[in-house]
Amino acid sequence: MGAGEEFDPMDLASATRLVQLVLGGIVLFAGRRLFWLFVATVGFLAAFEVTPQVLGPQPEWLLLVVALGVGVLGALLAVGLQYFAVGIAGFLVGGYALLSLGNILGAQLEGVLFATGGVVGALVVLMLFDWSLIVLSAMAGTIALLQLLPHLDVDLKILLGCGLALLGILVQSFAFRRRRA
Repeated sequence: MGAGEEFDPMDLASATRLVQLVLGGIVLFAGRRLFWLFVATVGFLAAFEVTPQVLGPQPEWLLLVVALGVGVLGALLAVGLQYFAVGIAGFLVGGYALLSLGNILGAQLEGVLFATGGVVGALVVLMLFDWSLIVLSAMAGTIALLQLLPHLDVDLKILLGCGLALLGILVQSFAFRRRRA
C-alpha cells in the first residue's frame, strides 16, 4: 500500500477465502501425499475458528496471524515429527468435524464436541495411518470448501459434503494404491 491508500478489509477477507479455496481443494485431493500441508491447513482452519471463541471478537488480520502461526507450526511438526503431527491433525480434524456438524445441527457444548471428536480422530489416525490420512484430509478439505458456502441450505450442504468427501477419498485411495503397486 502506498501513502494515502486506505486498508480495505474486504481485500483481506477475499484473500482469505481464496487461500481457503485453494488449500481446501489441495487437501481434499492430495492430503495423504502432502501430509505436511494437510496438517498446516487443519491447524490454520481450527485456529481461525477457535481463536475468536478464546480471545473474543478480534480483527480479521489478528485471526489470520494466529492461524498462520498455528499452520506453520503444524507444518514444521509434520516434517519433523510425522506420527505426532498426524496425531495432532487427527485430533484437530476430528474435533473440527464434530464441532462443525454440531454447529450445522444447532447443538450446544462446543468444547465437549471438539474434545470428543478430537480424541476419536487422534485414535483413528494413529491406528490406521495411511487410510486415516486419506479420510481425514478428505474431510478437512470438504469442511474448508463448505465453509465458503455459508448460505447454502443445510440439506444440500450435507449432501454436497458427503459427495465431496467421497470423491476426495476415492481420488486419494486410487493414487495411494497405484503408488504402492
